[in-house]
Amino acid sequence: MVKLADTTSNIGAIANSPPDGWSLERRLEYIGWANTVVGHLPLLPKEGLAEFLRRCDQAELNAYDDLGTVRQAQNASRRLLERRAKRLGASEPEIRKFMLGLLNGAF
Repeated sequence: MVKLADTTSNIGAIANSPPDGWSLERRLEYIGWANTVVGHLPLLPKEGLAEFLRRCDQAELNAYDDLGTVRQAQNASRRLLERRAKRLGASEPEIRKFMLGLLNGAF
């Protein structure tokens, strides 16, 4: 549980105040590494894991927002929405319908 809390805190720091000089690739690698570490932890509390994943999503989005192109940030936003929908139990057809509705409403 301490490892989950520590990793969650570190990801939050990467999201809000990443180290100077970290490239987009470095930030994304760190997020991936943190996901691997947490994925190997036994018996994770549901709320703790949800907070970790929320912070990972925010860190990824902020990384693309800060250092990526507009298209990369848009694609990251789309991937995050799909990921969150899956975590909430939405089926693939439900996700597709939601995403199409979202896109239709945007134009």
